[in-house]
This record gives sequence, structure tokens and C-alpha cells, in this order.
Amino acid sequence: MARILIVDDEASMREFLEIFLRKEGYQTESVASAEDAFLKLDTQDYDLVLTDLKMPKASGIDVLERVKELWEDTQVIVMTAYSTIETAIEAMKKGSYDYISKPFQVEAIKVVIQRALEKRQLSLEIVRLKGQLQEKYSFDKIIGKSPAMQQIYGVVERI
Repeated sequence: MARILIVDDEASMREFLEIFLRKEGYQTESVASAEDAFLKLDTQDYDLVLTDLKMPKASGIDVLERVKELWEDTQVIVMTAYSTIETAIEAMKKGSYDYISKPFQVEAIKVVIQRALEKRQLSLEIVRLKGQLQEKYSFDKIIGKSPAMQQIYGVVERI
């Protein structure tokens, strides 16, 4: 079950998203500020973070930056009622999966969330497969009986 953190200073938006996402089968947590999100993110990994752009003290861009600093594969969707091209470009440059204007259609955000979670799964799968390849084809897995290979192996062991 995917874990989603909702960051929005509007209680009604947090409640709506929590109810909607839980009905969709996701595990959710919500906080009212970027500062509260930072506390959660410092100790917990989430599959997805939905964050409002404009909040008191720290912004959704600050949340996005913290997520990417701590949990590179966690996807972030920035939501805002004050959409501008400049903020959309900034969010995307900093690693946001998407940038959504409020109010949004429920079906539209549902699809964006599904795709963001699919991207996270693919990223994690790539990391896992790379690890398997490195383990399988690491130097210590080379088997060689010839004197030349034994000499190379001896040099590497001393390094």
C-alpha cells in the first residue's frame, strides 16, 4: 500500500484528499505546514508527497527540495490555487513530478497520482536491478585459473 503525505494549510483540502485517497486504497498522513512536513520527512520515507505551493513561513517548493534531498525516489506533486508559469517551471526544475492547479478534477488528480506512484516503483526497481547486476558481475565473481588471471587477482587483493 502506497504511503502519501499531504501538506496543505487548508484543513478542508487536507480532509478531502485524505478521504479520497484512503478510499482509493492509499495510506495517508497529513500536516498543516511545511515545518510539520519537515519533521515527518526527517524520519519517514513516503511514496508520494502532495504539497500546496503557498503556505505561511515555508512553501511547497521548500517541501519539494527537502523531499529530494532526503528521499530522491519519492515523487512530489505541487498543488496551487495561484498558478503561474514561473512557479510551474521552478517546481519542475527542482524535481516535481507534476504541478496541478486548484481546483482540480478528482479524476485528473487520480491519474496523476497513479502515474507518479508507477514512476516511483520503476525507479526503485531500477535501483534493485542495478544492485543485482553489480553483485553478479563484480570482480570477485570472476573465476580464472590461468597464471595471468591468478596474478591479476593477487594484485587486486593487495589493493
